[in-house]
Amino acid sequence: MSEEYRAMLEALLVDMRSLAKEARPKSRAEKSGDIATASYYRGVYDVAQQVADIIYESLTALDDDAGETATEGGYLLLSSDEVGEILEGAGLYTRGFQAHEDGAFTAIFSRLQPTTLEQREAALLSADPRIIILASGKLMDSGDPYIDFAFRLTPED
Repeated sequence: MSEEYRAMLEALLVDMRSLAKEARPKSRAEKSGDIATASYYRGVYDVAQQVADIIYESLTALDDDAGETATEGGYLLLSSDEVGEILEGAGLYTRGFQAHEDGAFTAIFSRLQPTTLEQREAALLSADPRIIILASGKLMDSGDPYIDFAFRLTPED
């Protein structure tokens, strides 16, 4: 693939992710106060996210070293910054966040937040179709809730 074409696709990927990030908070009816507006922005978010995923998969498939983007367990390797943005976009604010070598992540939440672990899991799963939850519960030492999760190479149908 030519470098010009690759640069164009990468720029489009950044634009789609940016559009999805902007539309995500507007897609919540309780913040916009208007169900029709929230529904519109939910559609914008869904389409932008799908286009970004397709572009990303295309770029990855065209790379000679595409095998380096996944771990042996089949998890997608994402940067901590990307995962942090996904968590923030889902309205999940962590007390601590850790990336593991196998491509999994651990998000630790404050016990004082008025959100149940089930609500956090649901928000996390709805944030990105590639997310799988590996484990969740409360830490033995502090009692803080945590979620271990990873990203599949391809979204679940």
